[in-house]
Amino acid sequence: ILEMQRNFFWAALLPQVQTQLNFPATYQSSWDYLQQQFNNNDAVVLGLTQPSASYAHAVVAYKLADFDGDRRIYIYDVNFPDAEDIYLGLTKQLDGSYEFDGYQIGSYSFNRFEDIVWPVEAYLAIEALIQWLQNYISHLVSDNVHLITLGSPANLLIEDNQGRRVGLLNGTPINEIPGATILASSEIEGYLLPASLAYSAEITGLDSGVVTFGTLILDSQDSLRAIDFRDFPFLADSRARFDFSSQNVDDSLRLDMDNDGTFEGRLAPTLDSTFSLVLPAAPTDLILAQAIGNPVEVSWTDHAENELGFVIERSIASDTQFVSIGTVTENTVYYFDSLFVPNVVNYYRVAAFNAAGYSNYTSIEMIEPLVALTDTNANIPDRYYLSQNYPNPFNPITQIRFGLPRQSNVTLKIYNILGQKVKTVLDAKIQAGHHIMIFDATDLGSGVYFYRMQAGRFRKSHKMILLK
Repeated sequence: ILEMQRNFFWAALLPQVQTQLNFPATYQSSWDYLQQQFNNNDAVVLGLTQPSASYAHAVVAYKLADFDGDRRIYIYDVNFPDAEDIYLGLTKQLDGSYEFDGYQIGSYSFNRFEDIVWPVEAYLAIEALIQWLQNYISHLVSDNVHLITLGSPANLLIEDNQGRRVGLLNGTPINEIPGATILASSEIEGYLLPASLAYSAEITGLDSGVVTFGTLILDSQDSLRAIDFRDFPFLADSRARFDFSSQNVDDSLRLDMDNDGTFEGRLAPTLDSTFSLVLPAAPTDLILAQAIGNPVEVSWTDHAENELGFVIERSIASDTQFVSIGTVTENTVYYFDSLFVPNVVNYYRVAAFNAAGYSNYTSIEMIEPLVALTDTNANIPDRYYLSQNYPNPFNPITQIRFGLPRQSNVTLKIYNILGQKVKTVLDAKIQAGHHIMIFDATDLGSGVYFYRMQAGRFRKSHKMILLK
């Protein structure tokens, strides 16, 4: 949601967070760092990033283990709250280094990921940084100002169309523009400027190096333009100039590399994007659909014209604990959830988003476990029953038929011959009627199993045989 703000500030602010929290840089130091955190009884969040894709994920580490020199970091993944023994592997190589291995659950995988260890404090610090950026955007709009920043060993002097200046003059702060504010920082030189005026910003070098110059220009109360010139080379006697106002903005940075008074070069921006500051209209008409063995299809109606995309959220077994499961780009009105949790009720909602934030959510819709009514014209049974599965023996799919005289909370669990539960097939409130549950034993080995149903005071078990 805040990609343009992150791009704009990240280079200057993230190194401060890294330095303050002492992020480890290698797999080896990451392992040592984790051991130190666990010895101190501190919680640890692992930030996993994949260089080949714009994707990141956070999980919680809770146990370390060493297997003949190879190492495992056991984690809790909020996307799979019931999954057990998920771990990230560090495999020792012949040269003594460690190679990172990910994990996979179904079609969902973290494989060959870069490894960054984030203490909980760092995770919270970055969340606070995002909130700070959101507040700044609101500040720009409410006070009708631009934001200009310089992150480099250089001077920035800004002059308005009336000849008044704000910035650094020979290293000394100067502010002659009414309503302008200087933002002091050890890493960033920043200025808030009234949006009603036109400006020329001139950068002069103090030392040779690279310069990062950024602007957030409020071109109206409804939109914000972000222009960023990232890490361009700059000499001690160089000059660069950028002219802008709410109505007119240079499309490049003019460069005078030899300081002879002539701007002989131009630099194109690293980032130049316009973002709406009006919340998008909320989507409506959320529809869920699923066929046996297929993902849940989530679709909705788009009423917005200024969204950057949509966020899809899901809650398991209740309609109160929603987490984001994915996003789609603007004008997309569907999402396939292949990671839905089977055998329980899944709740969904969708919201549109842009740089200004989230729209209202759709209504909450739910999808129940795949239980089919066998005969819609049949009478409601006068008693509970659980029939023998068919076919039996089977490989690997069979049908389990049961009946309910009234709406009931139903559990259907599978046990092995030792009496150990191996799977919960159903745990949900089911309407009265005759039902069929499709049981897929692809992930089980051949053998004798028992399935047990409980609904109210009714309990019944049957034996079934899986032959592969």
